[in-house]
Amino acid sequence: MEKLHLNRRRFYIIALLLCLAFFVIGAQKALAVSPPTISPNTGLFSGSQTVTISAPAGTIYITTDGTVPTTSSQVYSSSLTVSNTTTINAIAVQSGVSSSVTTATLTFDPTTLLLGLYPLGGLWFRSDVGVTSNAGLVSSWLNMNTYAANASQTSTSNQPSILLNSLNGHPGIQTGSNKYFNLGTYNDFQVPSFYFITKPNSTTNGALLDLALNSTHADDVNCSVAAPSSTLTIYQGSTPASFTASSTVSAGQYAELQMISSNPSTASIYTNGLLSASGTLAPPPITFHSSNYIGNDFASNFYDGIIYEILMSNSSVYTGFAQPDPYLLSRYQLLTLNPQAPIISVATGTLSGPTQVAISVPPDCVCNYTLDGTTPTSTSPSYQEPINVFYSQTLNAIAFKNGFSSSVSSATYTLDSTQWPAPNPSDTTPLQINVQSPN
Repeated sequence: MEKLHLNRRRFYIIALLLCLAFFVIGAQKALAVSPPTISPNTGLFSGSQTVTISAPAGTIYITTDGTVPTTSSQVYSSSLTVSNTTTINAIAVQSGVSSSVTTATLTFDPTTLLLGLYPLGGLWFRSDVGVTSNAGLVSSWLNMNTYAANASQTSTSNQPSILLNSLNGHPGIQTGSNKYFNLGTYNDFQVPSFYFITKPNSTTNGALLDLALNSTHADDVNCSVAAPSSTLTIYQGSTPASFTASSTVSAGQYAELQMISSNPSTASIYTNGLLSASGTLAPPPITFHSSNYIGNDFASNFYDGIIYEILMSNSSVYTGFAQPDPYLLSRYQLLTLNPQAPIISVATGTLSGPTQVAISVPPDCVCNYTLDGTTPTSTSPSYQEPINVFYSQTLNAIAFKNGFSSSVSSATYTLDSTQWPAPNPSDTTPLQINVQSPN
């Protein structure tokens, strides 16, 4: 009998402990506080916004300087008017228990007013808004439109880099080999037009943007660059059709690149607002895109370059407009960054003997030149001092500034080939130098 009472006592103790555990768990759940909701949330705006914050329960505390709020922070009591770029953090506190932090970053740029001319679709990424980075690596990139298609990369070994003050004061996002974003699900589109501010680093083919139906990549829409060519590829089911513009953007140079598909079956590619090529290409099927990338595609064609902005519209921005896209060109000032062509001190002509030739460029430019008649590039010799012309040669010079190049300046010099012969690469005669003493 005593043993039976002992077992019952143990049973009651265990039952009591279990009830206490359930009570504690229930109390913890009851004490959980839902985080506040901020409206409008993170986004890009052209004018001041009225921001409201709400929570199911508790007192809301906020900060507007990017710091984490506490119970010593400002108590939210009424809507806020925000007209400058601001990060708002908010928590809800009930019975001494705090919710998680809700964050919204409102970025203001008056140039976005120009976008009112055009109906935008669901993709709008800017390298200065909604970028989450750590130690220079980007883990997420928020879509500035109201769609849910945000970009992310959870693997640090695959995260692109952010480059500060990369173009005219704007940051850029560097993608490359195994450095890319996965892009969230995107809803149907009918007549897509894509716009990129970008700088390709190489001539290797890479995908700026790839939107596909699913992992089989049916009905894929692909925007790719193999400098200097750009290609828009649209799949009808599993059958691809492509339209390529052969001279659009050079490796190492910035450009506004636009790829436009219009009904019934036309396509156009623009560079810096100017038509590069147009042709025939059927628009994509209306479908749901859930397997998407930025800086990559289903075939692992990684884009080696810097991306500053991506826009997508569901209709051609050039329909009914003769001018190039005013917003992008105004924001990045691509048309005003081309430097002045170099000035060559000695003009084309016949020279009586070897001559030194000087080249002048603005102080904020770099000058590169060639003496064999070819067009200089950024890897050609850099001008440092007057150039000696000893025989008939053609001097070409070009100026570079912020990745933009000037037109080529050229001068052709003719010297007496008997008195001043050009070097003969096949002549292996040793050089003889006779030195005569003045005595």
